[in-house]
Amino acid sequence: MTNNQEEIIFKWRNDVILILLENKITDEEEIIKTLMEKIKNSHDFFKNKKNNLNLKLKFEGRDLSNEAKNKIKNFLEKKLEINIELADEIINKNSIVHKEISTDISNEKNSAKIYKGTVRSGQLIDSKENLIILGDVNPGAEVRANNDIYVFGNLKGIVHAGQLGNINSIIIALKLTPTQLRIANIITRPPDFDEIFDTPEIAYVENGQIFIKNYIKK
Repeated sequence: MTNNQEEIIFKWRNDVILILLENKITDEEEIIKTLMEKIKNSHDFFKNKKNNLNLKLKFEGRDLSNEAKNKIKNFLEKKLEINIELADEIINKNSIVHKEISTDISNEKNSAKIYKGTVRSGQLIDSKENLIILGDVNPGAEVRANNDIYVFGNLKGIVHAGQLGNINSIIIALKLTPTQLRIANIITRPPDFDEIFDTPEIAYVENGQIFIKNYIKK
């Protein structure tokens, strides 16, 4: 068992616990037992992880079944007493939502202006209809549209949807952390955002306030 544990390496990348598996252990049940034993013996590695509320678990090296991954995830959750999400599940969810956003855009009755690439500091992209950005919006950049704005990337600059007063406009991005966010004449900034999500986000107006939530297609 001890020799097998040497074939497993734990690493820490941002909020991700990365488990590197060598191919020398071929039996999946043996991998699970060895992993659980190594987790029990790795107090120093895991002792500060329970303070992190957004932990993700990722496996590299040898392929594991979803059942095996979930067994390890559940074991870690009990040990650390927090919820953990499998990193590949997050990637899959983002891919699905990415397709859903694309479908929503293609179904829009109004035409859209499409900008391909990163919007850099000092740039202004303006659309009289919907606006689609196929890239990031950097700090110092500004994007505006008369209707909806879709960003297939990180939105870190200034964004203004419904700039002529359309309060029903929405903003969707893979990551929403703008320096200023505006819909119609309502403005908010990052300090007003209560949550950071691991999935695409949507900003919209309800009862005179801007809300930001996970983008979940119903």
